[in-house]
Amino acid sequence: MLTLSFRPFRTVMVAAVLSAVAASPAGATSTAQATVKAMSAKQSKRLAPRPDLVARSLRLDFLADGLSVEAKIANTGNRRARRSDVSIAISTDEILDEQDEVLEDISVPRVQPGVERSVSTEVEIPADLPDGDLFLLVCADGNTDVKERNETNNCTSQLVVSAADNVSEDGEADEAEDDDDSDDDVVDDSEYDDQ
Repeated sequence: MLTLSFRPFRTVMVAAVLSAVAASPAGATSTAQATVKAMSAKQSKRLAPRPDLVARSLRLDFLADGLSVEAKIANTGNRRARRSDVSIAISTDEILDEQDEVLEDISVPRVQPGVERSVSTEVEIPADLPDGDLFLLVCADGNTDVKERNETNNCTSQLVVSAADNVSEDGEADEAEDDDDSDDDVVDDSEYDDQ
């Protein structure tokens, strides 16, 4: 008697495959065995201990020439994550890809399961940015050096420039004025003072 400790659905599937092996000609046996091995490999891969790095708790403060960035990098997985880099990038969407400009990579030491590490830096915002919404991204394991349980949950983001902020009431884009005496660049960051 063969006993398997998979979920009930998997037990039924494996039992069905084994029944098919017993009733099939010799050539079909190798196909059925390959199916059982593939199911076992998939199950063990999903259960394998792996780190899972996540960026969260993003806080931005606007400076005269850029941004002050603070975030936490957490390992929500069940295995220690090796040293990796946190990428800080500017993007037109909330996903880190080749089109985004990486402003800085910050080295982060190993992170044990259930542990958070704080990162902070100041970055300059480039002058030649595309029009439209712009997001600041903070991505744990930005260079994908760590093999993780989930490779799609590494980034957190915050809108830093809204396309709506650059359009006047008549729908035309506002022209930037070169007036050094203007106080238009002052940002009220009092909402962050209580945190």
